[in-house]
Amino acid sequence: MIAAVGCAASEAPRAAPMVVPNMAEAGAAAAPVMLDPVAECIASHPPSDPFDVGDLPAQRAGTMAPPRPPPLMIIADACRQDGGSECEPEKLMSKQAAECIATLHGFPEDARPWSTSLSYFNAPKRVVWSMMFTVIDSLGAVGRRILIDAIDGRLLDESAFRSTP
Repeated sequence: MIAAVGCAASEAPRAAPMVVPNMAEAGAAAAPVMLDPVAECIASHPPSDPFDVGDLPAQRAGTMAPPRPPPLMIIADACRQDGGSECEPEKLMSKQAAECIATLHGFPEDARPWSTSLSYFNAPKRVVWSMMFTVIDSLGAVGRRILIDAIDGRLLDESAFRSTP
């Protein structure tokens, strides 16, 4: 088997990469393959058509808003207008890929439904997936929020919270 692991000091820790046996050693002509768990989430969950931007604020009842572009185009336009990088909608990972990556960062499956939404974040000038979960018990509520880069899946920010009744 062949494995190589490395990350820059500024990168968030990731789950250990999966190593696939070197097929040449097994008698096949294929080259060794290492699957990065983040890349695997992205590849396994391609975007849908129409693109699912996640949870959107509800429109107030009784209001007649003029037709608006699809939410994805509004997000991409905000990114371009602010001089953001990688604003092209076709480069964005799906909501399901972002949720898969959230599980790599410890989001518990049993805390679903998570609040998941795509937005433009002007601090790193990137489009991000924002995910949050809250668990309520007799001691109050506890939860966590993370921001994941919508192109490459890097963890950009995270915070935890606890409230008591």
